[in-house]
Amino acid sequence: MPITHLVHTAGLAFTVALLLGGTVGCSSTGGKNGDASLQDGKEVEWLGPTEAVPYDPDAVKDRRAAGLVVAEIDKAMRAWNNIVLDGKASNDLTRLDLLEATLRRDVQKNHTLLVDQLQTGPLVNRQVAAAALGFSDDPRALGPLLGALQDTNDDVVANALLGLSNLRSPSTQVGGIASLFSDTTKPVNIRSNAGRALRSLPLGNLQGTPRDQIIDAARLALGDEEASVRVHGSLLLAELVDTEAIQRLSLLLSDSSPLVARAASRSIARIGSVDSSLKGQAARSLTAFIDRVDRRAVRKSLLDDLQRMAQVNYGEDTDAWIEYAHKLP
Repeated sequence: MPITHLVHTAGLAFTVALLLGGTVGCSSTGGKNGDASLQDGKEVEWLGPTEAVPYDPDAVKDRRAAGLVVAEIDKAMRAWNNIVLDGKASNDLTRLDLLEATLRRDVQKNHTLLVDQLQTGPLVNRQVAAAALGFSDDPRALGPLLGALQDTNDDVVANALLGLSNLRSPSTQVGGIASLFSDTTKPVNIRSNAGRALRSLPLGNLQGTPRDQIIDAARLALGDEEASVRVHGSLLLAELVDTEAIQRLSLLLSDSSPLVARAASRSIARIGSVDSSLKGQAARSLTAFIDRVDRRAVRKSLLDDLQRMAQVNYGEDTDAWIEYAHKLP
């Protein structure tokens, strides 16, 4: 997922105003600062500073150092992001591993600084820190990242979700993420990254309210206008083996996006493979679309999914697949 507006070096130029207090007017009443002036014939207490505002070179140095650290981490994350977005990760594993190792080292080294930037830094530094902390492999990053989901800036929230998806902490609280995933009023980068974050978690043994929250959100996501959100919704329902999802997923087998159609096919086959009582329903749903889906983009994936679920191979023979499916209970 894209990392947006990642960096800006915190203000390095400062205007230092020397505000000098003094007695203005004709008389002094010994006000709060010992000074007073006359305004419209009435004494007005002078509330301004009475000493020069000092120039703090250490503060300038600290802010400059934070900006430089954030800039270097941003540079590495952009390179990492380009590989992932281009879909070349499998062809460039050595460079990807090197980038991730570099990010992990630099983020761990500057963990305290990045948490501080995430919570109190300027907008662009919050955006960088939100994504960067996910590379830390540090459980201390979980709290600040979950807290960043309440940030007023959408890009900070989206990057915090990306950070959570890379952190992969089994302690992640899923309720807020599930709500963002299904909230169509949120921008697509938030919805899509929320789905990515949920899919990064170990959900197999999830039970009770958290499981229900994700299933409800994933079902709603199947109707999202954004293809990536529909893909995440499909795969989440498969991961949680939602026994009521096959009919909903079948509607996506003819989706205008081949990615969505393939995700729906894979999800139906997984549900049928894990829950043997649903194998017949899953097989019939898939075989009904063999000759109705895009032959080049989807049909092969659908037949591969059928073969893995059935543990038999009828190749391209649609009639044989249909006969097989209808013999199942």
